[in-house]
Amino acid sequence: MSSNSPLNLSSGTAPLSATDAVLVPSVTMPENAHKIRGVDFDHHREKDITVPELVANMATMGFQASAVAEAVRIIDDMVCSRSNIIPFRPAVRSNSQR
Repeated sequence: MSSNSPLNLSSGTAPLSATDAVLVPSVTMPENAHKIRGVDFDHHREKDITVPELVANMATMGFQASAVAEAVRIIDDMVCSRSNIIPFRPAVRSNSQR
């Protein structure tokens, strides 16, 4: 077993294959990219966060959460197109509303 093996924890260093994959220079994000910011729980200090508010905030939590928020939007569109149900469309607060 080499000293750089992921199973050798005694060296105190991460395997080169891991550091080479993770520790890379950042790239400039496109102007139209969604800004990741998560839920502002301070905004909900006086009241509990609702499910619609949590799902709306998922759109800006990160890759997996934004995919869940998009899935909810798509399912909501499908349900609303088949009936006269009011859509589940919580407003996502912008940075200017904070």
